[in-house]
Amino acid sequence: MGSKPPFDRNDKAAIRAALQNPNGSSEPIAVALAEAIERFTAGLARQAASTERFPDAFLLHTPETYFDEVVINMTLKLVSERLARPVTVHWVERRATNTSDA
Repeated sequence: MGSKPPFDRNDKAAIRAALQNPNGSSEPIAVALAEAIERFTAGLARQAASTERFPDAFLLHTPETYFDEVVINMTLKLVSERLARPVTVHWVERRATNTSDA
């Protein structure tokens, strides 16, 4: 994927502080959140365009990091507000991959 982000994606305090900082638009965490929300939104828009509707519910893997959880929740909150209807998420645990040849 890309290079390692300049922050811990599970540092809840730092992520919350970035979200609450009204002047933090150039802060690395705020920039990363904005970019990730933009990518996730674009993916949802492509999916909606291909099916000609926006789904009422999603089946998503449980986020691996707090950062990912925030991105998903913020994006779906904005989408729900724009659609003026709830959008439900059903979380699915990731299964461990078996890399053995046994």
